[in-house]
Amino acid sequence: KGWKVEADTDKDLIRLYDPKKYIFEKQIEFTPRLDFHTNMKTKQKPKNFMSMVYSRKEVGKLLQEYVKETGIEYDWVFFTRTDVAIKRSLREELEGFSNNSVLIAHVPGPDWNVRLLNDSVVASSYENMVYWSTLYDHYERYWLEGMPFCAHRLQYHHINLLGAPLRQILEPQGTGWSWIRADGLAAY
Repeated sequence: KGWKVEADTDKDLIRLYDPKKYIFEKQIEFTPRLDFHTNMKTKQKPKNFMSMVYSRKEVGKLLQEYVKETGIEYDWVFFTRTDVAIKRSLREELEGFSNNSVLIAHVPGPDWNVRLLNDSVVASSYENMVYWSTLYDHYERYWLEGMPFCAHRLQYHHINLLGAPLRQILEPQGTGWSWIRADGLAAY
């Protein structure tokens, strides 16, 4: 709310994060081709979901290009969001987990990792995370097959098709990780 992207914001982000590869694009205005409101379980606007998973797809493509260009092999790949604060060492969180597992930041409640998946932090092998980045290519089909339109449900369905074990990390929410909101870190 109220934050305006300034002319040199891209330079500041590059200086601050020193990314290996990046792209800056003008905001794409997505228009749904299907009437998702006929089977919807979220307040998130379809065009916002489409933008989110499209951005994730583009990040996955940048990752693949970088790996192809450099030959670097990654043990773990993490996807997170700019509104997430990780509050402790991820190295310790990885101990005892195979990178074939899909690690997801803990969210309290019985439906998480059973029907719903929160995308605050998701980590796994390079191959699994490249797959994770492709939800944009599949969400319409999933919806047509009967999945309700809901980011958490669609994300869970997509990653569950891998057959990899899902494990929660950074427990409990609020201590291991938090949302960053307009008034600072959200506590739980």
